[in-house]
Amino acid sequence: ELQADPMFLGELLETFESADVRGSGLLRIRDVEAAFDNGELLASNLGLEKNDDEASYYDFISFHLGYRRSSVVLNWYDVSHGLAQWVPPSMLGGGGLQ
Repeated sequence: ELQADPMFLGELLETFESADVRGSGLLRIRDVEAAFDNGELLASNLGLEKNDDEASYYDFISFHLGYRRSSVVLNWYDVSHGLAQWVPPSMLGGGGLQ
């Protein structure tokens, strides 16, 4: 897309800034729905599901360049020979090792 239209990023920046009526650099569902004809679909594709969810300029650009969000599973392995059981759960993102 960028090779075919070198002005593409500039146009996306203008589009994002016009939708960012609060000037926060983040878009919420109501911002997207108000600014675009297909706002409800775009908000969903940007991962905006709740009223307080926000999409950054980078989320917006990534979506328009074809990148999509996907679920990621993180597996933790204890390679400390059992010493990790003494690590506070708060250091492990709230979960402990089993």
